[in-house]
Amino acid sequence: MIRILIVLTLMLPAVASAKSLGVVGKAYPFAEKDALAEIEARARAVDWNKQLALLEREAVKYRPATPSLPNVVANRMRLVKPVYTLDVDVPDPRDVNRVLYPKGFTFNPFQYITLPGCVVFMNATDKKQVAWLKKSRFADDATARVLLTGGDIEKMEQSFSRQFFYADDTLVERFDILAVPSAACQKGVDLEIHEYLP
Repeated sequence: MIRILIVLTLMLPAVASAKSLGVVGKAYPFAEKDALAEIEARARAVDWNKQLALLEREAVKYRPATPSLPNVVANRMRLVKPVYTLDVDVPDPRDVNRVLYPKGFTFNPFQYITLPGCVVFMNATDKKQVAWLKKSRFADDATARVLLTGGDIEKMEQSFSRQFFYADDTLVERFDILAVPSAACQKGVDLEIHEYLP
């Protein structure tokens, strides 16, 4: 307590001798508007319900580029050995200066993972293929993933009460799909490709 009083006593002459130097230079009000107020004003000016409805309409009409595949001409099954080759070095997560798998390393992904179910490729614009799917074992198989190379996902989902996805060139190439409808199912470390004549 005594130390605090001593410090305050020593500071009194300095405070007492302080004097105003007056205004140095001109002071101006801020010309910019408050950024947060600007953002809030613009957000209030937008009709968000209208914007969301517009986005929903655009999402329903969305059709990504899908691969064009021929129709299956005969029932057949073939085995494919899936192989993936790294196009970059994969570093060791414990030591970034060490390469765990070098570029060019080739492996079979099925030695490390298991597909949860078959992957079905079909064209939903073809009525025969839609009818085939309804009669197939994949129609009610929750583990099967059905990828469309054409058609309307929304209509298919309403008709089948399940999820559908669009196929792309990468998936068609990775699963070695040559015609539709086809199903790729894992068989050990191989892919069993079944081509179905609808």
